[in-house]
Amino acid sequence: MSAATAPYPVVVVDATGQVVELNEAAETLLPSARVGEVLSSPDWLAAAHRTPAAGQVSGAVGEGFFSASSSVLPGGGTVWWLVEETRYRPAERELEAERERARFLAEASSARLASLNLQRYMEVTARLAATPYASTWTTSAHSSGACSTSPVRTNT
Repeated sequence: MSAATAPYPVVVVDATGQVVELNEAAETLLPSARVGEVLSSPDWLAAAHRTPAAGQVSGAVGEGFFSASSSVLPGGGTVWWLVEETRYRPAERELEAERERARFLAEASSARLASLNLQRYMEVTARLAATPYASTWTTSAHSSGACSTSPVRTNT
């Protein structure tokens, strides 16, 4: 398969770092990349090429965000396949925030359930209230001396 027929931007770079081949999509995406010249832009891709076995890397290109996967060629050259991930970035950030909230809730629950002592329970609750995800749960003290915790649903 030639880079020209690839469905994604493809840059073929030799062992010395010179661009050997670009397909049309790569020429459009990386206007400063030229056949016969050292790959210098984007910085993150040029740096990855200088790092042996970089594998998959990612970074910004203009207003977009791309991941690049490498395939090593016989003779030391590398083929870089670029895939745009711009539209997935907000979902990834939201997923990471949800993971952090879930991690906090698990840690908070574990810390609070570790003690049956009401005073200790309230101390742990007060300490946890100072953390960034404290707004994701509520604690209620009942007249019987029991406490309960409930997650708060937010639409963020």
